[in-house]
Amino acid sequence: MAALESHIEAQARYRAGDLLGAKVLFESALADDPNHWASRHDLGFLLRQLGERAGAFHHIRASIALAPEHAVGWTTAGLLSGDAGSFQTARRSIDRARLIAPTEPTALIAQADLADDDECPTFAAQLSARLRQSGLPDRLRARLLHALGRVLDRLGDTQQGFAAVSAAHAIRRRIQPYDPAGDTEFFASIQAVCGTSWWDRPGSDVRADIRPIFIVGMPRSGTTMLEQMLSRHSDVTAGGETVTLQSLLFSDLPRRLGQPFPDCLASAAPADYAWVAARYRELMQDRSSGATVFTDKLPANFLLAGPILKIFPGARILNLVRDPLDTCVSCYLTDFALGHNYATDLGDLGHHFRLYQSLMSHWHGLGDPRLLDVDYEGLVADPEAGLTHVLTQCGLDWDPACLEFSRSSHPVNTASWQRVRRPLDTARAGRWRRFDQQLGRLIGSLTSTDQTPEDRARRALVWEPNLKTESLMLTEAATSLRDPSRTTRRFTRLTPLLAADPRSLFLAAASAERQSQWMLARTFLRSAARAAPGVAAIYTNLAVAHGRLGETAAATDALRRALSLTPNAPEAASNLGNFLAPHDWPRAATSHRRATMLTPADPGLYVNLGMTLMREAAAVPATERALHRAIALDPTSQSAGLSLYHLESATEHPEVALTRLDRLRCAQPTVGEVHYERGCALRDANRDHDAADSLRRAIVLAPEFTAWRHVLDSLTGHASRAAPIDYVRELFDQYAERFDHHLTEGLRYRTPVALSEAIGRAEPPRRRFGRVLDLGCGTGLMGAALRDRFAFDHLTGVDVSGAMLAKLAEKGGYDVTAEADIETFLERSDVGYDLIVAADVLVYFGSLERLLAGARRALVPGGILAISVEEGTGAAPFELKRHGRYAHRRDYIETTAGAVGLNTRLAETAELRDEGRQPVVGLLMVLTDNRLQPT
Repeated sequence: MAALESHIEAQARYRAGDLLGAKVLFESALADDPNHWASRHDLGFLLRQLGERAGAFHHIRASIALAPEHAVGWTTAGLLSGDAGSFQTARRSIDRARLIAPTEPTALIAQADLADDDECPTFAAQLSARLRQSGLPDRLRARLLHALGRVLDRLGDTQQGFAAVSAAHAIRRRIQPYDPAGDTEFFASIQAVCGTSWWDRPGSDVRADIRPIFIVGMPRSGTTMLEQMLSRHSDVTAGGETVTLQSLLFSDLPRRLGQPFPDCLASAAPADYAWVAARYRELMQDRSSGATVFTDKLPANFLLAGPILKIFPGARILNLVRDPLDTCVSCYLTDFALGHNYATDLGDLGHHFRLYQSLMSHWHGLGDPRLLDVDYEGLVADPEAGLTHVLTQCGLDWDPACLEFSRSSHPVNTASWQRVRRPLDTARAGRWRRFDQQLGRLIGSLTSTDQTPEDRARRALVWEPNLKTESLMLTEAATSLRDPSRTTRRFTRLTPLLAADPRSLFLAAASAERQSQWMLARTFLRSAARAAPGVAAIYTNLAVAHGRLGETAAATDALRRALSLTPNAPEAASNLGNFLAPHDWPRAATSHRRATMLTPADPGLYVNLGMTLMREAAAVPATERALHRAIALDPTSQSAGLSLYHLESATEHPEVALTRLDRLRCAQPTVGEVHYERGCALRDANRDHDAADSLRRAIVLAPEFTAWRHVLDSLTGHASRAAPIDYVRELFDQYAERFDHHLTEGLRYRTPVALSEAIGRAEPPRRRFGRVLDLGCGTGLMGAALRDRFAFDHLTGVDVSGAMLAKLAEKGGYDVTAEADIETFLERSDVGYDLIVAADVLVYFGSLERLLAGARRALVPGGILAISVEEGTGAAPFELKRHGRYAHRRDYIETTAGAVGLNTRLAETAELRDEGRQPVVGLLMVLTDNRLQPT
């Protein structure tokens, strides 16, 4: 029982990468039960990985003697024979394993790796068949996929081979994720500790009685080949791949000094370095056979180049440098036994390679000539010249036997175990080009100058344009930069890439929503719904997109579909209530109540219920109960407190409502919206000084809300160039539901009809226009007035409020509408308009130079611009009134218009609307382009 427990714990240590800890536990298991065949085998398998060939053979043979019926022992015996270059013996052992267990994956993989080229089709079929079977553990499935990729590559099917390897890595990333941030931090910590001041301190104080040659570099960079070459030298003993030094520096020295690596290096004294050197020589005695010059090949020892040079005065470090793309592609295609989690993703591979380059540059910066870079491509192209240079640097004479490295008897248990038994192959240089269409992420990571995700993604897409993740990332970046044109282009490119991938479509829709690209969001979500019709969340988000586009019926249909899939989804029920509220508040209230019953502890659902009930005057008590319930659940709920304030301000004396705002301000003194609402309430109570103070506090707390500064400016008399677009958009988005009724019935809005009549008086014979542009079209009241008096071929409407345009879409009457900033639209328009109208639009602009110049540019020669304004009476060209709108002097408008080429045809006063039961008198103006109209 003790042996079994030790064996289980040893396996766990092995899977966690603690090879030496696993070794101790396997040995403990065998001490308790020498005949425990599984521990005997697993220890042998582990010793093979540690490069302890004699011990590995001993334990594997013993495991076979104990349990010859187990295929795994024969498979490992075959691998050990392959390490020694005895491929026929290896085949016999692995064939024996497959006779015992024909479907055992490990033996099948080993047999496929040893297969001749003409056997590859058979093994490709066998591996594919094994992969189709269910119940495979993830690790085994990944290994089978990797083996299939290697076989397909040998068959010349590069694309399918690469796809199989990528599928293997997808599994490995899930079970062994890479931590790029942790990796970066670890590399940086080594450089921080091992700086010039550390290097200037003395190292080991013992004589250079051994001359180890450490062969380091990235995996798959040629380290095994170089060691095989050196192993043929008469004065060099091959020590193989060993973690001895890493164990000493990562574990033993930290324990000795009571500090973790690399911090322990900062306090290490010469005696500590000498202790490491002595322990290393003792532990390497068997491997080096007591020789003075021996190799220690572990690629990852590049991490320790600086400490190596301080510990071993006689050491040499050979850093293999291979083409970065060839190195990384070779790593990606290699089935590493343990570790190397960075190699499961091409982007991560590039990141790790850059860290390796940075650290090696740091070590070279220390200026020690014992650290030598060895050019892999040069060594392969001219091995004699390359080896001569290496041997000279190592203080060794030339030995022609080094050129016959494929005849070396030194065992190899790395990924190059077959390659190094063959002559040099110069064709392997540039091998990455076979996969160049799949290397976008790798190239992006290797070539990025600032290593930001966006820069890597941008460079990756240049090489591999169809990368979904990178395309989404750059779309997100364009969204954050608020560049609509760039974002739209990227979204358009995304559509064919995402195809039927519902997750990516869902993410793309989220990006589109953040950019307020609601039509694109709707397109993505519809595609996602087709690809995954059973996912309720897709329909919930689709409803939001429909709602933003004014498609209320489609939104409610989508939410009902979501609720049919997930009846107990409170979010869908609450959203359905929001969409029903404007036209069917009883059913909306029912839907909101359902949401509160599903999640009775969510204060936000009670706020939504309260805001819906607020629409009905008779439901005031129920509204209060809902909002008080929200506050009881969350006393700090800003939305509940503000909603209750709005209810009280409409039903009680304003001072009572203001008291609630004061309580909210005390409870949440850092919430800008509370101070803003209080400022508006004080303004309505004609307490302008106090209102301005509250608004200033709001702006300090939330400076991103530019609309609040406009409200403050309207109180202080500061006239900015124009009202912020966010202010105008929010104002009319909130106003959209009641706009038509409130303007026509409540304010007796007369501007559209009056402006149409003014155009008729300015141009008496004119009864038809070609193309008409309605600036600030809103819900289409101006267009309707024009249609009653004139004929035209095409009517375009522009507005910044999506909600107003949604209402206009329900009514119809316009050929084209655009949600856009008016000034930008005019400047970018390439269509010539015969008539441009702006009814109650210039009241949100102070300075008119840019707008009038844009309008003149958009007019055809001889075209007409008709506007309405509130007339200013002060000395300034324009002034910002207390209600947040601008008033303009007539002479300012005429002068500015004339300067851009617009002549005043008509200017007259007129009643525009009522306000406080008094008519508001404004100015109607008809301006004409002074260019001659073509005959």
